[in-house]
Amino acid sequence: MNFLINERLHDFFRGDDAAWDDITFKFYDPMLSQLERNFKNLPFTELQDVVSDWVTDIFKKVREERLRAERQRFSGE
Repeated sequence: MNFLINERLHDFFRGDDAAWDDITFKFYDPMLSQLERNFKNLPFTELQDVVSDWVTDIFKKVREERLRAERQRFSGE
């Protein structure tokens, strides 16, 4: 699985926005299942919110890094 994630992250950094959808699809359900097992007292909708928030936060960080890398590449740094 790490190979797939690494490959799709490389693709995302090369400008393939659909690669992020592949990463999200690969991790969303397993993360939700893990939270369900560990936090049985939380409503399912809250668990979904947690996973969605996590995915959004990670996307923002990865996107910032992609933009930074693009600026460096184009500025010749």
